[in-house]
Amino acid sequence: MSWEAIGALGSLLGAISVLLTLLYLAKQIKENSKLLTTSVYQTAVDGYNEMASMFLENPELARNLLMDKHVQLSELDAYKLNLILRVYLNQGLKLFKLYEAGIFPEEDWLLRAAEVKQVINQTDFSREFVKNNIIFSQMCSHLDDLEVGPASKFE
Repeated sequence: MSWEAIGALGSLLGAISVLLTLLYLAKQIKENSKLLTTSVYQTAVDGYNEMASMFLENPELARNLLMDKHVQLSELDAYKLNLILRVYLNQGLKLFKLYEAGIFPEEDWLLRAAEVKQVINQTDFSREFVKNNIIFSQMCSHLDDLEVGPASKFE
């Protein structure tokens, strides 16, 4: 066997190893993408479960968040409601940032955005809250531009 044949065989083996490496990396990227998607959805579900627990522990306050009944809240209840709304909007903000980063799919974000927008617009308390908390301003501007209907019927 000549040196040229040995060189050609070496080049062929090198090309095959590069191809196998690329196939392996493509498989790893696909698996990592699945893990990231699972993690994002788990984060979303965990956040909503946390909020549901808060709502169950404070049903009257949660009702005030979802229904504009012009109830006079004590200072303590107003503080608690403020924190509940902050937790809720932090969840929305987290999903919004994941959506902006291209990690949370648009069709899923639009469903969550409709609900967040509905909660914000549902009561005077919520509307006033977002006016006074600039941390949510970018998300709220985005929500204002969205043409989405109500996501849920709160009763």
